[in-house]
Amino acid sequence: MTETFFINRSFDECKVTVTGNAAYTGSAVTPPVKVTAGSRTLVKGVDYKVTSSSVKMGNGTATVEAIASSGYTGTKSVTFKIRPAKAVAKVVNSTYNKQKVTWNKVAGATEYRIFRSTDNKNFTRIGTVKAGKDRVFFSKNLKTGKMYYYKVRAVTIQKVNG
Repeated sequence: MTETFFINRSFDECKVTVTGNAAYTGSAVTPPVKVTAGSRTLVKGVDYKVTSSSVKMGNGTATVEAIASSGYTGTKSVTFKIRPAKAVAKVVNSTYNKQKVTWNKVAGATEYRIFRSTDNKNFTRIGTVKAGKDRVFFSKNLKTGKMYYYKVRAVTIQKVNG
């Protein structure tokens, strides 16, 4: 009579790596994860599953947890950075010496900072718009014949008691 036994290995022997980055969305974020046991790459959904914690934009970090299954036991957590979501600026209307700049809404932003450049390298902050207001800024006193470039940075400002 032959019996087959499977010996579960500890997840402590495995390496869990966050392989990509994640942008803030206002909800729990789960970045791509790679789990290896020596030279073997484990398969998500077969050897392990992944969960992540919710994150507040203020600290910019979250934790992802790999939970073992199929031949492995235990869990392993890794902390990863959450990058702020990007606001994308576009000029929607130009007149003689004025341009209307708009951008997308970014979850968690408390304000948007608008920057302008004439060489697309050296940007100067030209304004701030509070979140909750229309996402529009009028860039004024422009010179005809010049090319202008814009960037909008979404910012989260947290009030600290004290």
